[in-house]
Amino acid sequence: MGKVNGEFAILPKFQGDILLNFEKNVDVQHSYYFLAGTEITPQFVAPKVGISLFGIIDFTGGYAFQLGNNLLNDSVMKGLNLNFTINIPLVVFSKSKKNK
Repeated sequence: MGKVNGEFAILPKFQGDILLNFEKNVDVQHSYYFLAGTEITPQFVAPKVGISLFGIIDFTGGYAFQLGNNLLNDSVMKGLNLNFTINIPLVVFSKSKKNK
């Protein structure tokens, strides 16, 4: 959601990422991962690469390629993009149960 050419716009987005770690003998809770992924909207597709810290904070960069002649409020949606993402794990919202 935001303003594009002075008009409010909502752009639905589908996103998928893969976390990669090339070190041997490390567990799932390793401190950093390389990240590769893509974002797809009705206006563009944007492959990206970056780094993820603890699987929670992501820093990525990529390039958006316009799909056809689709415009958003008369604006072309293509070019370099930089992203900062904070992921909230669903386990934060679950109740902790301890066996006694």
